[in-house]
Amino acid sequence: VLFRSVTVWMPLGGLGGDTFRMALRTFRAVFPHTTIWYMTNQPTHYLLLVGTLDRLRPDVDAMAAAMQTATVRADLAEIRLDDPWKVAASLVLDEDEVAALAGDGSVNTDRHPLLEFAAPRLAYRDSLATNLRAVVAHRQPRRPRWTGSETSLADLEPYLEATPALIEGHARYQRGTFDYDGALAQYRLASERNPGDRSVGALIADVERTREVWLREFEARTLAGSTDARDWMSQIGRAHV
Repeated sequence: VLFRSVTVWMPLGGLGGDTFRMALRTFRAVFPHTTIWYMTNQPTHYLLLVGTLDRLRPDVDAMAAAMQTATVRADLAEIRLDDPWKVAASLVLDEDEVAALAGDGSVNTDRHPLLEFAAPRLAYRDSLATNLRAVVAHRQPRRPRWTGSETSLADLEPYLEATPALIEGHARYQRGTFDYDGALAQYRLASERNPGDRSVGALIADVERTREVWLREFEARTLAGSTDARDWMSQIGRAHV
């Protein structure tokens, strides 16, 4: 055996209809012990699929200890993931939840490359938000995805409680409809649920800056006589700020 686990990057956008679940089923056909991870430090447009030889029940204390390595911690700090509980909370679906999300149906193979033909025909703009929400819908509250000491698991709990709001915020932010307010409301809800997560405050500040930059730019375009519908949509968004 040359490996104990395999991790692949799974795009959330561009996979409409059943193609998102088909891709999951295809990975699970080879790695039945599949878990889904989603980093909430930024509005990312992909999941991480982790396939392991055995059922994954990671130890949060062991991970926290490993993250004390100075080089590892410094590297993760650059993307606001130097908090071990934040990383632990990114495990959003265990293998049973993934199986329920993937469901039954066809898979993609070399002989029958269904995704190659289906994905371009079924892609649509809201697929990213739709797929993210489907992941959260299959997430069972209070499910024990981690092992560890009682103290560590108690410290992890607020991060788990805040995760759905963060993911919903990312879904709204990335829909392309200028719903900055909707995203910010979810991020602030996450901050209320877990005041100890320092990365959320930085995330809110980032989105507020992005909102103001884009709205100022679109306002300038509309004042200059733009007929682009996207510019006028942005002004509708500004009316609700």
